[in-house]
Amino acid sequence: MKKHILTLLCSLAVFGLQARDIIVTGVVKNPDGDRLRGVIVKNSQGKQLGSTNVDGEYAVTVDDMGELRFSYSKGNAEDKTVKVNGQTSIDVVLIRKAKELDEIVVMGKANIEKVMLGGRARTKIHGNRLDLAQQVQIPDQIFATDNRAVLQPAVYDEDTRVLTLLTPYVIDGPEYAITQQRMYDDNIYQDTLASYRKTGRTATRFPWKRKLYTSHNTIKITDTLHIEDPNHSYLTIVYLTIEDYSKVFYNDAQISGAGASNPLQFLTFDIDPIPFVDPSYYPSPKLTDCSDKREVNITFAVGKDKLDLDLGNNREEIENIISQLKSIYSNPSISLKEFKIEGIASPEGRLVKNEALASNRLGSTVKAVTEQLPSDLLRGVKVSKNAIVASWTEVANLMRNDSLTVEADMIDQIVAKHSKPDDQFAAIRQLPFYNTILADTYLPRLRRVTYEISYTQRRELTLDEIKELYLRDPKSLTKYDIWKYYTSETNPEQKLKVMTTAAKQFPTDLLFCSDVTAELLKNKTPDDQYLAGFFKDVKAIKKDSIPVEVKHNYAVSALYKKHFSKADSIFWYMKRDPRFATARAYSDVINGRETPDLKLVTGESTINEAVVYLDLDENAAALAMVDRLGDTAVDNYIKAVIYKRNNQNFDYDDLQEECLIRAIELDPAMREKARKDQDLKRMLEDIEKRAQQDAAAAATEAVATEPQDTSNSSEATTTENQDVPTNE
Repeated sequence: MKKHILTLLCSLAVFGLQARDIIVTGVVKNPDGDRLRGVIVKNSQGKQLGSTNVDGEYAVTVDDMGELRFSYSKGNAEDKTVKVNGQTSIDVVLIRKAKELDEIVVMGKANIEKVMLGGRARTKIHGNRLDLAQQVQIPDQIFATDNRAVLQPAVYDEDTRVLTLLTPYVIDGPEYAITQQRMYDDNIYQDTLASYRKTGRTATRFPWKRKLYTSHNTIKITDTLHIEDPNHSYLTIVYLTIEDYSKVFYNDAQISGAGASNPLQFLTFDIDPIPFVDPSYYPSPKLTDCSDKREVNITFAVGKDKLDLDLGNNREEIENIISQLKSIYSNPSISLKEFKIEGIASPEGRLVKNEALASNRLGSTVKAVTEQLPSDLLRGVKVSKNAIVASWTEVANLMRNDSLTVEADMIDQIVAKHSKPDDQFAAIRQLPFYNTILADTYLPRLRRVTYEISYTQRRELTLDEIKELYLRDPKSLTKYDIWKYYTSETNPEQKLKVMTTAAKQFPTDLLFCSDVTAELLKNKTPDDQYLAGFFKDVKAIKKDSIPVEVKHNYAVSALYKKHFSKADSIFWYMKRDPRFATARAYSDVINGRETPDLKLVTGESTINEAVVYLDLDENAAALAMVDRLGDTAVDNYIKAVIYKRNNQNFDYDDLQEECLIRAIELDPAMREKARKDQDLKRMLEDIEKRAQQDAAAAATEAVATEPQDTSNSSEATTTENQDVPTNE
């Protein structure tokens, strides 16, 4: 029995794609352009791969470097063999035979002309869902009571060239079912295909007692498929395999539907975001590192290293330092991190003495400050002291800044000549302007003390500081800083730019991702990518912790981006709210759900009303309002669909074609839409066929009516030569 199942599964494998196999589609016609139904398509080994449907279309799986053989048993046509050569679309014209043949296709035990019969598949698109409905008939002459038939519906995306198999239908004849039951010891579900058996309305544990078909041998196929892009072109294919107890003796495949009905692709909507205002999501200011660097004018007597508070402004300067430190100490929002003080001595005299003098002066200054501070003020604070001696080059730079260029150059020459500071001082001291300019003016300017206090303070950066940081390094901004920037920005373009930066820099922050999504929606450039991470699965979608305004804005953005299933999932788990009624109504209509707010959609525009009628198959209602449609490309396209659907009851052949031609004239993109539309695909092909025939006839007529030149070739040459000027 395992071998038997393996045989059956192998037979189904003909429908899968092998490593070098491709799907080839096409149309088979006769020389008059009529489509041929029932043309058998085989490979080079004579194995039947499929057959053409009522529209002459076929879809088969074949080796990319193999051959396809087309034979028409019912028609007076020659067989034809075509090399595939990697082509995925091959149209074929079968030429008439000189003598009509009455051939039949011999398949195993049965002689039949055509096995699979049935109407076209009705394929409709709702959002990201493709709905398939079709009836397929298997004639009695090939399906016996000891057979199993497997119908495998599939959908082929012509844009991505991906074939997706849907749920198979397995039909067991009564004797076959009894045999299966016995072989599996009454546990039929050991059969891997048992769960796919369709045996009619009566359900009993005995398969042979069930009614095998809903209507004789007619199998009703209904299924759905998730599709990423509803604007792609889709083919519906049905594969059939029939086996007995020992082997598969029949394989067939045919296109049951080309294109899909999707009138809702023209649905128009304009939905604004709902503001998300919740202070609990606003970021708070963070601790900001700040520093304050100041220079103090501490005066020391020449050659002295002890600080005299009564000399110059020394007392006032020391009190300023102490006052600032105490101010920081008394502010609980400020934390002192470092107190850095630096003392500088002028370069006159010996270097060793100057270094010691600078160090001692610095120590004296620090002592004067710390003696008047609370004992714990500097506890845990890093205190840094640095004593240095200024160079003669610094003296020269000060003089050059004051336009004393000649004197500065003289000092630079001495510095260049002598590498040791002591030698430099000895030479500079001999300069004629040493006492009058250097000693009195410039050397005192170098004797100074600077200090720097570093601290952390909870304060907001100013808007100017934030903007400066944003230009220099956006990543250095805190959440609060960047939020403050874009909420205060008045330039819409810059505001969106900063919002986008915030969402990318902090992708897990709901506020930032929600704000940029709402802003994009407001600007009519929707994008649902920023919030997608918050709605990864049903569990996340059902979370009450995510504000409903955020869910609404994400769902609306998803509608605009044609991610209809996402929007449907969001609204499905949201409580009805008047604020969201319009968006939810559009989502329900697009995804094929009933909605109590249908008028919010149909009342938006005449086009919306018309396409909703068409989607609900209320074609008469659509016809009743056709005169209210305008003369745009979309209006004319919709008119063509309306007239086409109502053509069985009224003669609208001319009107439907006129409207489609007008739509294409106004917008050439409508041609491609019609080519993928189950309602208009065949009509477009007929229009294009007649246009080609008319063009060929016009060309033939133009050649026939062209005046004939009766002059002989020598006369023509003479005349031509007379018209050519010569060098003479």
